[in-house]
Amino acid sequence: MREFTLRQRMLQPVERTALLGLFWLAVAALAAVVAARPFWLRWEELNAFGEALDWTTAIGKGCGGAALVLLLVQALLGARSRWMDRLFGLDLVYRVHRGLAVGILALATLHPMFLHFYRPFAENLAWGAWPLVLGSLVLTGLWMSASLARFRRFVELPYHWWQQGHRLAAWPLLFAAFVHLLAVSEDYRRFPGLVLALLGLGFLVLLALRTRLLKRFGVARTPYVVQAVTAPGPTSPDAVELLLEPQAGGRGMEFVPGQFAFLLPKSKAVPGEEHPFTIASAPDDLPRLAFTIRCCGDFTSRLAALAPGDTVLVDGPYGRFSYASLTPMNSPLLLVAGGVGITPMLSMLRTLAREQDPRALCLVWATRSKEDVLHAQELKALEATLENLRVVHVFSRQRMSANLAERSGRLRPSILKEALDILPHTPQDPPPHAFICGPPAMMHLARHALLELGMPARRIHLERFAL
Repeated sequence: MREFTLRQRMLQPVERTALLGLFWLAVAALAAVVAARPFWLRWEELNAFGEALDWTTAIGKGCGGAALVLLLVQALLGARSRWMDRLFGLDLVYRVHRGLAVGILALATLHPMFLHFYRPFAENLAWGAWPLVLGSLVLTGLWMSASLARFRRFVELPYHWWQQGHRLAAWPLLFAAFVHLLAVSEDYRRFPGLVLALLGLGFLVLLALRTRLLKRFGVARTPYVVQAVTAPGPTSPDAVELLLEPQAGGRGMEFVPGQFAFLLPKSKAVPGEEHPFTIASAPDDLPRLAFTIRCCGDFTSRLAALAPGDTVLVDGPYGRFSYASLTPMNSPLLLVAGGVGITPMLSMLRTLAREQDPRALCLVWATRSKEDVLHAQELKALEATLENLRVVHVFSRQRMSANLAERSGRLRPSILKEALDILPHTPQDPPPHAFICGPPAMMHLARHALLELGMPARRIHLERFAL
């Protein structure tokens, strides 16, 4: 059985939980201190007089300070650093990023509402009021950024335009918010320790910005060359298999089965946009990388135009969706895929086949019809190589088949129950783990069904590939 190197090794659940706890504890402590600072300075006055103006002022300043701390953390999460991926997993990073945006927007909006509840915004907007104007611009920018992120599809804004604008606007807004905090009030300037803590977090954000800029200009990416662009099967005209190899003298990158990478083509035939795709090849195929990609959008539909010799910049690997993080390593696996969600499962099965892994395996793959099955011949070969592998196809647009390995209709709990029954259940066997990848509705159904069947949530792993 493969022993992954330290560089490849993923954090174990206990390590990850401890580090996540420390991270959020530090964030919560700093946000609490920043939010409490205005109350601390005015505590005697608040107790002695308790005027509404004093209370609303303290609450407003506390909301603004906490919003800045969360904004700094937001920038740190959005930098797509490797250590953050190992700690959270990039799909979780982006979900937390979206959740924090709601909190930041609420706190930033409450900040001026409380401050100016009993007094006007400004007597006269002279030059001395520039910090207030700057704060108003920051709040306007935050609302615009959040609104475009939420309603991008409604206004039909192309993804790559929104992505570039979102990233470019984030850093000026963050810098302006920091200047506003220090310039508008002495509450924080008179607390050097707090300023140093904010500057320390800001320094981490600058390191994150450096990483982002290096990736933007291709310095922190690995250059690969297109070796071939083929179809993953004779009946798969709407999918391509992209084979990449490092440029001459390049070492390539190491990964564990199930991880993904961001691809940035440098070809006139394809838009110069960055998109994430799961690595479908096995680590034993290094330094070559293979990606199986469904052509379902403007960008992916043009990937077939790539020619051998074209350059593709690769940033990765990312993700925690892999059996490499399991303890024990020989746990039985239930792999549930929907459509092109098969790609991480292919990487895992190819790796397990190379190792002649004896564990019990069951792959349940939901597609529309037999014509949508990618790498059909290879799947049959994998089933022959892995003696304990069982493959079950679920075809939503195909009638009932006499083949015992095929089901008609949509994925349903009864099919997952049959799949679990295939895996061993003796007390001597380690408990099975389930890996689910596919459309959000399918993953929600599969996870809920497995929970209903008694599988603990900690043994159900999801890959939300729509970042």
